[in-house]
Amino acid sequence: MAIISLDKIVVCFLMVITPMASASQFTVGGSTGWAVPSDQSGMFYNNWASHLRFSIGDSLLFMCNSEKNSVLQVSKHDYENCHTSSPINSFDGSKVVVTLDHSGPYFFISGDEGNCQKKQAMHVVVLADRSDSGKTYTDTPASSAPMKAAGFLSSVGAFLGLALL
Repeated sequence: MAIISLDKIVVCFLMVITPMASASQFTVGGSTGWAVPSDQSGMFYNNWASHLRFSIGDSLLFMCNSEKNSVLQVSKHDYENCHTSSPINSFDGSKVVVTLDHSGPYFFISGDEGNCQKKQAMHVVVLADRSDSGKTYTDTPASSAPMKAAGFLSSVGAFLGLALL
């Protein structure tokens, strides 16, 4: 009979838990970075963001072309109208990191004169934390919680089984 070592159990547990707790950092615009896009359709940054899933705790890395470039977090109204006068947050520098600390929409524009009008603007939507057990959902069947727990436990069992091989 095989004896399960504590080391194997800890490694398997960490393999299951780590993906759930980790946050990601996304470089805005990929290799293009944060600059006036050559695509003037106005969709470059929003197309980039639409292919990603943002969660609470993730961060955005704005790689700016120069120290003078700035990133403004603004309201939806200011985003739609390229208003730079009253940002929610203002960030300066060549590498700007913005942590997404709540669910919902975030709106960003360039703080540089005229760049927002040239489509250097983006909005992202951060998904709600589905693990919040304090909230109740009336349209969710009562049996869904045990099913989620059973799925989690079967995943743990599968990892433990693999560790024993």
